[in-house]
Amino acid sequence: MTFKRVPIVRPWSAEDDEALRRLAAAGATLLRATAAMNRRSAVIRKHAQKLGLHFAGMREEKRRVRLLDQLEAAGDRALSRF
Repeated sequence: MTFKRVPIVRPWSAEDDEALRRLAAAGATLLRATAAMNRRSAVIRKHAQKLGLHFAGMREEKRRVRLLDQLEAAGDRALSRF
C-alpha cells in the first residue's frame, strides 16, 4: 500500500498579505520577515514576488551597510579638513 504525501500548506490570508507589505515598506530583510511571519524564506520570497514586493537578502543588506559606513567615514574625513 502506497500513501501519497500531502504537503502542509498554510494559505495566505489578507492579514498576512498586509503584514508582509508592512514589513517590506519598513525595509525588513528576508530573514526578519521569515521570523516575523513564521514561514520559510522561500515561501516568503515567492509570495512577495507575487505581490510585487522585494526583501533584501543578507548579501544585499551587508553591501548597503558597508556602503553607508564608507560614506560616513568619507564625510568624517571631509569634515576634519575644516
